[in-house]
Amino acid sequence: MGMLETAEVVVIGGGIAGLSLALHLAQAGQRGIVLLEREDQPGTYASGHNAAVARSLTGRDEHTALAVEGRRRLAQAGLLTASGGILACAEPGGLDQLEAEAARHGVAVRRGEGIPCLA
Repeated sequence: MGMLETAEVVVIGGGIAGLSLALHLAQAGQRGIVLLEREDQPGTYASGHNAAVARSLTGRDEHTALAVEGRRRLAQAGLLTASGGILACAEPGGLDQLEAEAARHGVAVRRGEGIPCLA
């Protein structure tokens, strides 16, 4: 495969979100779209960490930094309206880890009491 030197748009990830974005851009007349996917075939996995939701906390600081910046830019462009979300953890200490991650990246969180686990 030859190496491209230029592209109008680069979509990173060929999961549900990336494929949908590339398709809609093409249907809207955008040209020069390049889809980058690390798997052998696009659509192999469903956009696992984001599932087309503008999530901030990912569990990995390097991904969270990118997600927070991406959300900021989308909101700034008027393309995102924050609506909140709910994260639940099955592992002991999971919410503590998420809360610490949020604090490291300036993400506002409000911790609730939750529901007791059934044993």
